[in-house]
Amino acid sequence: MTATTADEVAALRQATREAHEALKDLRAERRAVEQLVAGIEGRVQRAVTDLMKAQVAEQVATLGEATRRAMDESVAKVGREFDRLAAIYLGHGDEDRGTLDEQTRRAVSHRAGLT
Repeated sequence: MTATTADEVAALRQATREAHEALKDLRAERRAVEQLVAGIEGRVQRAVTDLMKAQVAEQVATLGEATRRAMDESVAKVGREFDRLAAIYLGHGDEDRGTLDEQTRRAVSHRAGLT
């Protein structure tokens, strides 16, 4: 080999070493970026999960309250209907004569001659 060819080969070898070092650095940077992205994805997943849990809990609480109110209203309505029917049964008409239990006790006492 001539001196210029040897110099060129040496320069090419040096350029190859530098390219390998740059490639090694790029791979290390890629791994660092992948770890960063994985960490971000994990935090995003946790944040979304926490947000969903909070929203579901809030909606369940709201639904529970609405259900409780509806049940209370239904129970009160059924109670009023029983009281109305008891008044009709006991012959009291539409006047307010107390609850079904009170009316029944009075009717039983009256029929037994206790009052």
